Amino acid sequence: MLVRWLLATCLLIPSLLSSCAITNNDGALVEHIVSRDDRLAQLSEQEAARIREEEELAAQSVKVNDPADDDLFARINQDSSWWLLHGMQGRVQRELSLMADQAFIDKMFTEAPKYLHYIVDKVHERGMPIEIALLPGVESMFKPYAYSYAHAAGMWQIIPATGKKLGLEINWWHDERRDVQASTEAALDFLQSLAEKMDGDYLLALASYNAGIGRVRAAQERNRKKGLPTNFWALELTQQTQRYVPRLIALSMILRHPQRYDIKLPHLSNQPYFTEIQTREQVDLQHFANAIGMSMEKFSLLNPSYNQRFTSPVKQHRLLVPITRKNAAHSYVEAGNHLSKYWITHRITSGQTLSGIAAHFNTSIERLRSINKFTSSDYVKEGRYLLVPVDRESFDQFVAYHSSSPNKTSKLRSRKVVHRLRRGDSLWALSRKYEVSLKDLL
Repeated sequence: MLVRWLLATCLLIPSLLSSCAITNNDGALVEHIVSRDDRLAQLSEQEAARIREEEELAAQSVKVNDPADDDLFARINQDSSWWLLHGMQGRVQRELSLMADQAFIDKMFTEAPKYLHYIVDKVHERGMPIEIALLPGVESMFKPYAYSYAHAAGMWQIIPATGKKLGLEINWWHDERRDVQASTEAALDFLQSLAEKMDGDYLLALASYNAGIGRVRAAQERNRKKGLPTNFWALELTQQTQRYVPRLIALSMILRHPQRYDIKLPHLSNQPYFTEIQTREQVDLQHFANAIGMSMEKFSLLNPSYNQRFTSPVKQHRLLVPITRKNAAHSYVEAGNHLSKYWITHRITSGQTLSGIAAHFNTSIERLRSINKFTSSDYVKEGRYLLVPVDRESFDQFVAYHSSSPNKTSKLRSRKVVHRLRRGDSLWALSRKYEVSLKDLL
């Protein structure tokens, strides 16, 4: 931090001191140093005020809290630097005037304590600018269920196409754009790749994250043709993107010096909030939450990616729980066999009714309505997926031959098909093609 302060001071000295050549009594040239006050007197009032502000900011850079005080904000402030490099930009100052509102900050950091320590750790591990850890505050107010008009989801506001490119699972059971860990890793991967394409410039990477790299490069090309700079501050971008980066910098400035903006910050512990639990089988999330003493609402804030009450039947999953619930969660998983019935997906086809589906799966209409949140009508829409209860044997068949994507689901209507064997055919391939079990083929 002392090095940063000295660097900032050195950068400011040329603006405060100037030299001129004068002649002494012997006619020799000597250098005369204009004092700081003389220099400021020569400047316009606005420019002098700006320099005084920069001096004050540089001096305060050594006054941040000690990160050893179990204060997550102090840890962030220790590594932050954009406030000093870009804090005097007019757009940043405008965003500061809008964001420095106690109610706004309180709302932003309502849920942040659950996630921010994890995000800060991941940003630090990658050697990225620490301000990146605050980006979910700008994107979604740290709300994992945030959803935009452009179909962006989660704290990092990832659109479906980008999510799939980044390897996130998006299906009927699960949307990893809302997953606390998966979405963070994917967003940081994406930002790093954008920064590499922008020669390490994270302001341009952030602009590309918001507007698309094509738009940013097009703006740069327009500036090149005009002989203008191609840094973020010089580009003509959409108003949304022009505000996007300054808002992040403004947020870091508020966290660094909240008293200056009349803001009272909550205390955020510099300790992990949650831990990861690996499941062994399909889990009823409501039952799991109750068993470890959590409401479903609070449990869902740590596990917002699950679209259904049950986890997918096909794969093991990881669930996040507060560290204080770690032992109870491990005990639940170790005990196993908590489901009296297992749950799979069924895709409704033309002409099917809820009563017919219930009869086929040997369950009640009321149970199907309850778990799938149907009204009293027996009509069901073609193409919709249902959760249906099955016994262990049927469940094992489903797990063996279906993926977690509901593109392959249970078929209600049986049909007889004659298949002429060809060289290379296998029972496994045929069972997958006709969606039947090996036992049925034999």
